[in-house]
Amino acid sequence: RTLYVIYPSFKNFFNINKILDYSAEGGYSDEKNLNRFTAIEEINKLYMFKNIETKMFGIGMGNAEVSQYDFLSSEFYEQYSYLAYNWFSHAFMYIENGYVGLILYILFFISITIKSHSLKNRDKNNKIYYIITEITSILAIVNMIYNGSLRMEYAYIYFVVLSLTFV
Repeated sequence: RTLYVIYPSFKNFFNINKILDYSAEGGYSDEKNLNRFTAIEEINKLYMFKNIETKMFGIGMGNAEVSQYDFLSSEFYEQYSYLAYNWFSHAFMYIENGYVGLILYILFFISITIKSHSLKNRDKNNKIYYIITEITSILAIVNMIYNGSLRMEYAYIYFVVLSLTFV
């Protein structure tokens, strides 16, 4: 109640419909940026994503690449950099690989979770490694929606931890 007295604009803010509406509106620095919850929906509004082939398979690996050097950035990035799709791994993966690539990428992490879970029950001596791998693979899926770190240089840390199950 004190919050509503100090900040009247928060009245009726903390209900599920209002929170969902707020989380799906606009981008994070301006209205043109993608939002982590509606990124794929907004990408599908682009001209090149109007056909089923592009939605299914994307524009190809490397064709939406971003570089600190302008001459190495893709034409797609030069045209659509205002979307800031490189802020989210799932948006980047969808643009380059479509629904098929995005689903396969998510299934990669799910399969590691399943494998770790089954090995955890068989090998009690290394149980902690399987638990760490399970948690990391689930966090990788969440992180894919949260930010773009799975597309950056330090993503190797995730994959080192994910390899614990198999080492």
